[in-house]
Amino acid sequence: EAKLRDAEENYGDVEVKDALLARAHFHCRIGDKEGALERYGVAYNKTVGVGGRLDNLLTCVRLSIFNNDVPNTKLYIEKAKTELKKGGDWERKNKLLVYEGTLLMMTRGFKEAAKLFLNGVATFTATELLGFDSFIFYTVVLAMVGCNAITDTACVVSRCTQLLLHVCVCV
Repeated sequence: EAKLRDAEENYGDVEVKDALLARAHFHCRIGDKEGALERYGVAYNKTVGVGGRLDNLLTCVRLSIFNNDVPNTKLYIEKAKTELKKGGDWERKNKLLVYEGTLLMMTRGFKEAAKLFLNGVATFTATELLGFDSFIFYTVVLAMVGCNAITDTACVVSRCTQLLLHVCVCV
């Protein structure tokens, strides 16, 4: 609170936004989902660049996934997709694909989740959500459940050279 007041009185919008994010991160760490989402929303409104706005939204998606809050997860993913159209970078785009695949996995959209995860294998960077080994595990399971063995095998093999190598090393 004191840091936020000091930033509002003595500094500019960037410092105010940083103080708001610090408060939001604190509420996230202590498990106050509603307080964190509210504060991330305020920080989102103070954030100027597309990248920072996407980071706020992706954090809200992670928080919603962690709390198994499917409606909020859908809401924040849609907001992030809209924001991404304004010009996000490839890393945030790839993270959003993994987050969306996780939502689809949660809601039993296995075929769509498998496609997103298979597309994300080569460029996976969402380690804040899943470790790479877990991502590979989910990708394999989703591909087995969601893909047609005859028509999609070529797609799985061609897109997942890294995946297959990783599975062979683990076995």
